[in-house]
Amino acid sequence: MGPRPTHLGHAYQDLPTALRLVDLAVGRVNSVLVDTKMFTGDRLPRTATA
Repeated sequence: MGPRPTHLGHAYQDLPTALRLVDLAVGRVNSVLVDTKMFTGDRLPRTATA
């Protein structure tokens, strides 16, 4: 089995998440939150940085 998205319905999120994790590794951001719901009932997972 080759690489594939963890959540098949959210393949679009894998590349931006990987890029944010690289930013974290090189010190461009202080934290990365993955699959964050912004409000109750939110159906779209997001990646947020700080």
